[in-house]
Amino acid sequence: QLTVLSERDLPKDCPEYQSPNIFFHGLKSSRPLVSKLRVFRKILTSVILNRPSHILVGHVSWSFPVFILSKIFNIPYSVSIHGIEVYQNISWFGKTGLNQAHHIWVNGPFTQKKCIQKNKTQEKKFFIFPPACDESFFVISTKKEELKLKQQFHKDN
Repeated sequence: QLTVLSERDLPKDCPEYQSPNIFFHGLKSSRPLVSKLRVFRKILTSVILNRPSHILVGHVSWSFPVFILSKIFNIPYSVSIHGIEVYQNISWFGKTGLNQAHHIWVNGPFTQKKCIQKNKTQEKKFFIFPPACDESFFVISTKKEELKLKQQFHKDN
């Protein structure tokens, strides 16, 4: 059984995620802090009531709160780091949560290398899972120049 928590979506926005084995909880609010508190409350409640065997964190920003819960409840956790998170400066809290994770999931060796360089993470913690998508559903295109500049991509990246 998998529980998915999202602070950016409402359940009605993603009904295709619902199934007998996947429970999607959209916790979006017009106020970001309220969304974050809802997610944390749901994680805490789930940990107390269900005692999961492992927690997978989808973004570095949630790694520190889950690290604290991991220590309190003795539950291992993994962090998935991808996209712009690899290039951004991560706060001390994010780095601590990332570096204390049992595993770090990345989508390729390039992301792994960047994460190790930027965050001084241990190479042995990484698990590489290659991305895949249904090409009939997604349109492959190049990044626009203004987006590259905004995300601080350079030719050497």
